[in-house]
Amino acid sequence: SATDGRHSSTFRYYAMTEHDGRFTFGGIPKGKWQIYYEDTEQRNNWIITSVFDLTDRYIDLGLIPSGISTVRISIEYMEGTPKWDIAKAYLKEDDKLWSQPIAQLDKSPDENGPYVAKYILPGEHYLVLMRQDYVTLRQPIEVTENDVNIIVQMPKCASGIYGRLTGKALSGQTVWRKDKTVVGYIRPDEKGNYKLDNLPAGEYLVGGNMLIDKGALLEFELAEGEQKNLDIDVPDIPKIEIGSLQVIVVDENGVLLTGVNVWLEGSTGPIEPIVNSGQGVYFVAKPGKYTLHASFTGYKEVRQAVSVYHQM
Repeated sequence: SATDGRHSSTFRYYAMTEHDGRFTFGGIPKGKWQIYYEDTEQRNNWIITSVFDLTDRYIDLGLIPSGISTVRISIEYMEGTPKWDIAKAYLKEDDKLWSQPIAQLDKSPDENGPYVAKYILPGEHYLVLMRQDYVTLRQPIEVTENDVNIIVQMPKCASGIYGRLTGKALSGQTVWRKDKTVVGYIRPDEKGNYKLDNLPAGEYLVGGNMLIDKGALLEFELAEGEQKNLDIDVPDIPKIEIGSLQVIVVDENGVLLTGVNVWLEGSTGPIEPIVNSGQGVYFVAKPGKYTLHASFTGYKEVRQAVSVYHQM
């Protein structure tokens, strides 16, 4: 079967293979597609085997290798490093904060055994390990066409921060290492006191939940084994008018296109969408007039004047 996009099942097409393995999908629109085959040993279990962009009326994919891997990830700890109480382990296609996981990693029954994910396409992926206290480690990994055994060396986590949050707009804050490989969350009690343990050394920032360095409240360096006292004043949140815009891109026949590069151009520069999937493209921006850009392989770039209105 084939399904368009990475996060959508808006369109699905099915085909039966011939005796020599050939197959044909007819009438599918342009866009990014994934091909799955049905597991012969488990009915209704569909296994991804390739991803391709359809830009012409007809495309011959040639011989499609199985090209999928089983990924086994073993975790090693440096001496003196406490083991993580891991709540979740999964893979993502990129390092973006809000992108969706592509596969869950299951823990093997053996206490010291690996985390395993099946049917993973070759290429660079990002491993995310999340502790019970929501501290996450994010690390790129390379998956080949063969089964992969990866050893992840956990950083020494012997440092921490503690203190008090003050300010009228008292709320939890995000802590992230500058390289964005480690992300944690400050959750104060009713008096504003907090403590965050077992962090690796490095340069950190504290701020909102978008990991934007320019919007950080403060920057600090954490030495190995250091317990740093940080009192953080959280400023009042200014009242900001905000609006949203949903965009759906179709071709000349009104067929939905996925994988289109879409952005807004305003007085302060380009604005990227917060979501771009088979369900549509979503923007969050200040109310005002913008130019909407859409580009897609095989088509001329389209520009259109649009307005974003205040959201009550």
